[in-house]
Amino acid sequence: MYIRLSLMTPRAGLETDLLEAQKDLLKFFAEQPGYVDGYLLNVRDGSEVGRLGIWETEAQADQAANSDHVLAVRARITRLIQEGHSERSFLAD
Repeated sequence: MYIRLSLMTPRAGLETDLLEAQKDLLKFFAEQPGYVDGYLLNVRDGSEVGRLGIWETEAQADQAANSDHVLAVRARITRLIQEGHSERSFLAD
């Protein structure tokens, strides 16, 4: 298994927009080959938002991440978040 974790801080007043963009990605990923599961992560006070995706392989995750839809949503997300977001990847047995 391959896991991707994204953590970010929304710009003030854009928390709901960021959550909707993350939900859009999760819905899209759910239809992609190799996608196992995913979760929207949200600190109760809205100060941090994240997304956890579980894939069968890194190649499948990369293929989905480079699709036109994901690139467009990620461009939108960039405008909704503060600098310094974190993207991490893990292999899981």
